[in-house]
Amino acid sequence: MERNDYIRDFHSNAILKKDKNALNQHRIRKNELQRINTTENEIHSLKEEISELKKLILELKGKE
Repeated sequence: MERNDYIRDFHSNAILKKDKNALNQHRIRKNELQRINTTENEIHSLKEEISELKKLILELKGKE
């Protein structure tokens, strides 16, 4: 059975899907996941900074 939705790249010998829409959807999902991961890392960093600030404030209040 021959499939027409794939082609072979003669340079790398890889089998590639010809559906450009699927490629675009994959790129959109990949970018979205990267954006989510970046946002989660930033949130985590901000939580750590807030925690450190709270500790410093409590230390300063204790010295008064």
